[in-house]
Amino acid sequence: MISILCNWAYVTVTAFLVGFAVMQPIAKKAQYRIAHPTSYLAGGLCVLTVYAQVFSLFYKVGLLAVLIMSGAAVVSFFVNRKEIVKVPSGKEIKIPVGELIAAAVLVLVLAYGTSRGYMAYDTALYHAQTIRWMEEYGTVKGLALLQTRFGYNSAAFPLSALFSLSWALKGSMHALSGYFVLLMALPCLRIYKAVGRKKFLPGDFVRLGALYYMTLVLTELVAPASDFFATAAVFYTVIVYSDLADCQEKNPIPYAFLSLWALNAVTYKLSAGFMAMLFILPLVLLVRKKQWGTIALFIGLGLCIVCPMLIRGYVLSGWPLYPSTFLSFGHPAWQVPADVAVYDAKEIQAWGRGTQFLPGFQATFAEWIGPWFASQTIVNRVFLAAGVVGISAAIVAGMAKTLTVVAGKQTPAGKQRLFEILARLLLCLCLAASFILWFAGAPLVRYGYAVVILPAVVSFGTIWSLVTGKPESQGSAGTGSKEDRKKPGNQVRAVCNLVIIGLAVLVCLYKSVAVGREAARYIKEPFYVTAQPYEEFEVEAYETEGHIFYRPVEGDRTGYECFPAAPLTYEGGFGGESLRDGFRR
Repeated sequence: MISILCNWAYVTVTAFLVGFAVMQPIAKKAQYRIAHPTSYLAGGLCVLTVYAQVFSLFYKVGLLAVLIMSGAAVVSFFVNRKEIVKVPSGKEIKIPVGELIAAAVLVLVLAYGTSRGYMAYDTALYHAQTIRWMEEYGTVKGLALLQTRFGYNSAAFPLSALFSLSWALKGSMHALSGYFVLLMALPCLRIYKAVGRKKFLPGDFVRLGALYYMTLVLTELVAPASDFFATAAVFYTVIVYSDLADCQEKNPIPYAFLSLWALNAVTYKLSAGFMAMLFILPLVLLVRKKQWGTIALFIGLGLCIVCPMLIRGYVLSGWPLYPSTFLSFGHPAWQVPADVAVYDAKEIQAWGRGTQFLPGFQATFAEWIGPWFASQTIVNRVFLAAGVVGISAAIVAGMAKTLTVVAGKQTPAGKQRLFEILARLLLCLCLAASFILWFAGAPLVRYGYAVVILPAVVSFGTIWSLVTGKPESQGSAGTGSKEDRKKPGNQVRAVCNLVIIGLAVLVCLYKSVAVGREAARYIKEPFYVTAQPYEEFEVEAYETEGHIFYRPVEGDRTGYECFPAAPLTYEGGFGGESLRDGFRR
């Protein structure tokens, strides 16, 4: 656990300094002050994700990569030190002492969860070995021929290798799953402000959903699964986006930064793809201001985020988006055969639908939807039903409200309200598209907690905002006069807000007790200094063309230590004398 905290401290310092060096000049030129230090952390993690992927294309992600990264962080500090020291002391971003204490408690809780717990099945199947390949060789041509799962190109694995410190330790640290959830959870601490304002904003509902997700995965964060990276990144995106809409922020720069973070989430897991549609809002704002240079800058930054992922995918499997064969650039010698890729995609879909044991995975929608829905927990069924109904209702209500506002008198307050409504409508459309993508593909809840929870809480928050928000003539951010507050309708809204706040407090208390009981199961495990290592399984060695490989004696899992390993005996060819030269059919 102490090692986790030390690792997180190093991640925080490097990510913050790198993020500051990239984001501050852009924000300063646009005359925008970044609202919270976590924004720099998110930006830094995005930059380091790109860096780790690019570095892996040329060399192993080890000591040299860390030295270059650390050097860049040091340079950033000395160049920007006068501005950096102002970040925690800025008047508009001063953090209350109580929030700092709560953040410290949150860090300890998540460090505890990341140091021990349930290690996902897929970690010993391919996560650990994928990270080991990054540490030992980097991105290797045709690696998916050794095991097709090595072609599941997630940027989470090179980033994990960047901070695994395997070159300095006996073993490899896997602490970033917890760190990403921590980044998601830190903005959730500001939910206490709902009590002071006596009103729940849409962003507060998203915070509740994020905290609920944290309780679900607290004892699973020990695994470096890409699901945690992508889901936490999407939650963080929606929380910050909702906050911007709540305060009717019309500066395009924070939305543009956030759209890049959403695009970065796609590199962790493709199921987050439609969240990148959030770029539409800053694009429209920038076009209206005719800031063509800024548009070109952010498009360039977006390409810098996406291109390394596509290149790595092509190098690993011969397909940029494996197991999808949608994009194809020739038929290189290291390419996974198309029929194998198609079968792999169908197998993933079948596991998500629960039809993996049917011949050929064949099942019509009518045949699989009933058993699939019945197999979900009661809470997940509620979220699914509420999400489908709620997001549809929120989109219809948002469109209707937009028409009403447009048809009315266009006061400044009304225009602000219209902007807020359109921003929320775009978010609802993104979530609806993401849900459809997940549901049509592989609807396993573990893959898509974000698109299961978020449609329900965002739609409820959107409708709540439309119903309880101030009339357009007053402005949604205003408090109204005493006479306004005494009106029956406003009094009903006030009572409803208090009821929602009370229910939220009760839910938080209940989940705190429940997750405490779950975490207590691991309290006697000896991982208070070091963290729980990867699982290991019995393997046997075999030789192919002078190269030693390992395969499991039973089952299909191998772990981290015996390397290189794969579930099946490799019978293909090699690209050269060294494994760095890759594999071929």
